[in-house]
Amino acid sequence: DLDLKGEVTQLLAYNYHFLGQSDKSLEYSDEWRKAEKKKTQEAIDAKNYELVLAFNDRVVAESKRVEAENDKLTAEQKQQLYLILFLFATILGLLAAFYAYRQKGRRKRAEKEKQQKIESILKENEIKTIRARLNGIDEERARISEDLHDGIGIMLTGTQLHFEALGERLDNMEASNKEQFDAAFKLLTQTQQQTRRVIHDMANQTLLNYGLIAQVNELLSMLKKASDVNINFSTQGIPDPNQWSSAFEMKIYKVIQELINNALKNANADNLDIQIQQIENELSLSVKDDGEGFDVNESYEGMGMRTVENRVKDLGGVLSINSVKGKGTNILIKNIHLN
Repeated sequence: DLDLKGEVTQLLAYNYHFLGQSDKSLEYSDEWRKAEKKKTQEAIDAKNYELVLAFNDRVVAESKRVEAENDKLTAEQKQQLYLILFLFATILGLLAAFYAYRQKGRRKRAEKEKQQKIESILKENEIKTIRARLNGIDEERARISEDLHDGIGIMLTGTQLHFEALGERLDNMEASNKEQFDAAFKLLTQTQQQTRRVIHDMANQTLLNYGLIAQVNELLSMLKKASDVNINFSTQGIPDPNQWSSAFEMKIYKVIQELINNALKNANADNLDIQIQQIENELSLSVKDDGEGFDVNESYEGMGMRTVENRVKDLGGVLSINSVKGKGTNILIKNIHLN
């Protein structure tokens, strides 16, 4: 029973898909399409067979009538009649061929629509998975930031206070011990500053309070102090204030932060240009450097690009990379819909 087989394989395909068993889902999807294709073909064959039978019946009836009238017809009339019959048969044949072609086109369109529906479901499920994974990463970063602030940050501050109090009491210590104490105190101060920076990067309070542009400017301000790279940041078409949600701005900022970190760590560049542009309801951003570049055909795992790809896919954008060894890298993200 092709109807029953089609319904069963369709249900199995969807169930295995939502259970995460892609191989089984694709297997039963193929069985489902085969059953639907066979059912459609059988219907077409049956229809064509009915047309042929009807045509044969009409030809037989017409032939009998012709035979009955044959003695009354002249040779010229017979020729005209045969011509009419031939034209009639040709027209019926063309109509039958056109009907079969039209049915074949409908069947292809139906199969294409079903395939597109399956692909849409798979893509939607993939995006949901990526979004859940990224949300989990952001939640974990927030938790770590809070733990660092409430735990290690407070402990470092307390340790620093103890060191300061101890230093005031050890004015008469030997020079070598004093030098060692000062070095330890300096290392503690640097550790505390680094911890505060990590907490700040994870918490992104500026982003929550003042928006994406202010957060990017603050990030670049810190990077300019710690790096010799000439960093330029520009925006185009962005209203002030914009109407973007905090969650959306956070996702955009994570992408920009990852791309900037990659450029500073791997590119060995002298100049870095970042641009954010809004045209109507679409947002695009680019990060361009004049560094060493790399072969885009080779694997770039470990450069953080896989995370960037997932975040861009979550935003519904399109990522393109143009890089040549020795000539820098230009990363462009476009088609991010603001609505």
